[in-house]
Amino acid sequence: MLDVTRHGACFAGAVLLFFQAGAASAIDLPEAVRAWFITGRSIVCVDPDGNDRRCSVDEDTHIELRRSPDASRALAFVTYLPDPTGNATATTAAIFRAGETGWRHVRTLTEVRDPLAGKVIFSDRTATFAVAVPRRGDAHCCPTGRKTYRVGLP
Repeated sequence: MLDVTRHGACFAGAVLLFFQAGAASAIDLPEAVRAWFITGRSIVCVDPDGNDRRCSVDEDTHIELRRSPDASRALAFVTYLPDPTGNATATTAAIFRAGETGWRHVRTLTEVRDPLAGKVIFSDRTATFAVAVPRRGDAHCCPTGRKTYRVGLP
């Protein structure tokens, strides 16, 4: 015969552990980047009628993440199609920081509008990286120039 009281207590304990684990789980970096990208006020897409809308992460969205050597900070570069009726891309970037509850958005790098072109070099207080920019005569698809940024890390 099955002891329902004992079995029920085990079930209740398992449910409690499940919810405690869920509540304590940290936000991972890709989840934090997605949340920032779809809710960021400076990131705007348009619908097929030309009306502003929130952007979404879909098959045309490319996310590149670079973490500092100590994994306490990260830079995210998101290249996306802001207008579904065309093929022009846009890039946005942001700084993220790891904390007790997971990763959180710290600052959007509004000055960065081009895709990452290589490594990110982290120091204690800065990150240095290059982005691809068009040179005179470059096709729109294929920029050959580089612009280097050094950004402070909070």
